[in-house]
Amino acid sequence: MRLFVTGGAGFIGSNYVRWVLGSSDDEVTVFDALTYAGNLESLTDVVATYGPEGTKRLADAMREFFHDDIQVRRAMQDLPAGGARIATHIVREGVVYDDGVCRVTAFAVDHRPVVLAFGYRFDCGGKSIVVSGDTRPTANLVKFAKGADVLVCEAYLPEHFLKVDTPEVAARLMHYHTSAEEAGQIAAQAGVKTLVLTHLIPAGAAETFRERAAKAFKGKIVVGDDLVRVAAE
Repeated sequence: MRLFVTGGAGFIGSNYVRWVLGSSDDEVTVFDALTYAGNLESLTDVVATYGPEGTKRLADAMREFFHDDIQVRRAMQDLPAGGARIATHIVREGVVYDDGVCRVTAFAVDHRPVVLAFGYRFDCGGKSIVVSGDTRPTANLVKFAKGADVLVCEAYLPEHFLKVDTPEVAARLMHYHTSAEEAGQIAAQAGVKTLVLTHLIPAGAAETFRERAAKAFKGKIVVGDDLVRVAAE
């Protein structure tokens, strides 16, 4: 099981993370704002931060933003300076993580004018899951999603943008996103087993999303929702 822990760098959160890692085979992703209670020193041997070019700049900016708060909290609680350190690993296309059990591969997608943008493929236990990230349709996504058990792909309905935005703005938004119909085409071209639609614009139109994707893709389609679980079958 993979767990997502908010506030996992605080005193209680970090102890919970360590308990999970020490008592099970579960994997943990920690999300923490690193404000007054967050202390990365408590997780230095279990946490790493991965991101594209600019990630270190963002991490350094966060430390600078919280500089005064960090100093106050260190003085009040006798915390080591290392607790405010953010270790970063720059992601480029290719394998970014491999522990012999799970391999994570990053691949470039097209979300211009946003650059860099990556999708990710997770191969573990003979199963594979691909996450598109925000992107317009691109051959590289099809390439890295080939034969995947699950493709998680963003999707929108064109008529929504055309209804709520000017034609110019709508055209720009549709140019760097993927429609539900295009998501179905990508899934079919890649030969995946299950297509999960996410980043849904607009909300509340699940059946329309499913119908549009099913025009090209004849496999299993899941329209994403909060807390939904999808098995890699």
